[in-house]
Amino acid sequence: MNKPPPVTFAGYVSPAQGKLVQEWYDSLPQVDRDEILDQVTYLSSMPVTEWRRPEFDKVTPPLAEIRCKSSQTNHTIRLYGVFDEKIRARFILLNATEAKKKDQDQEAQNIAIKRMELIRNRKASTHEFEFEKGIDREDSKREGKPFAPRLVKR
Repeated sequence: MNKPPPVTFAGYVSPAQGKLVQEWYDSLPQVDRDEILDQVTYLSSMPVTEWRRPEFDKVTPPLAEIRCKSSQTNHTIRLYGVFDEKIRARFILLNATEAKKKDQDQEAQNIAIKRMELIRNRKASTHEFEFEKGIDREDSKREGKPFAPRLVKR
């Protein structure tokens, strides 16, 4: 049986070339970035057909969320995105937020949906998301493998 390709992650690039989700992520405290890295590493270790709650949930099709708990603020971190229609096993991160309750987060979902439409209409683009600075993506490219996040030894 063929093993599915590892999931890769892309981030939203605005029409003004801003990497908005990447900038949000980079501004988080290290402990929250570690929580997110652990979560996406866990999810990327299995086929997307096995992604389940509480780590992953479909919100409003095709929008989905990856979530984890911030140990620092005790809020839920929600990463909103969609699976790429053109590249198999690629999840595009469109928006992210920290919210105490899911219903407080409708605005973030609406922004993610608008961003998805901008990408579909080629008014915005995507980039390879960098969960951890300093991971050598060149080794992955030379080996012919897509980059997938992995835990970094601390």
